[in-house]
Amino acid sequence: MTIDPTVVAATIASLVALVGYLGSQRIQRVERRAQLFADAMRAVDQVHELPFLIWRRADTSEETVQRLGRLQSELLQNARYYVNLLRIEAPYVASAFYLLAVRARRQTHVNRVVAWEDPLTGTGRRVSDQPPFRQDVGPEVQLCVDAMRAANSWAPLLRRRGLDHRRRRLETRESLGVPASEWFQPMSQGHW
Repeated sequence: MTIDPTVVAATIASLVALVGYLGSQRIQRVERRAQLFADAMRAVDQVHELPFLIWRRADTSEETVQRLGRLQSELLQNARYYVNLLRIEAPYVASAFYLLAVRARRQTHVNRVVAWEDPLTGTGRRVSDQPPFRQDVGPEVQLCVDAMRAANSWAPLLRRRGLDHRRRRLETRESLGVPASEWFQPMSQGHW
């Protein structure tokens, strides 16, 4: 039995085309997810930046308070949006991002209170002074970045080794802390 060389060539060509197509689809998916992950991290960074904006406000007029209140609402809504979007797109990443968002939200709440109580610039405080804020989200950020890298790798299940243990440890740390306010609900309690 002989195989026609044109059939072999056509089979090889179609396999190469299929591999090329699947590879380009994978690259596009990784790029799309990387952009989504970067936007989600930016949303948390903006929430974390809010106390600094309040601390550096020019006055305490009603317009300023309303503007900062609207900004706060928009930033928190944006962070919730990304938590929910990640739940759909990458549930494993969503659990790590959720921990980061909760921690950032709680610290931002405490720092906002401090920022509103601080005197304005011109009343003895200089713009160059460092605000008395405490921000400790390093472990959550690292877990989130590692989960995002694992989700975009060629073998995501192999890259998750150790991430579950770190996530559980951070969940325990978060559950031991007293929340400043309950904005986020645990992921097991449905949506927001």
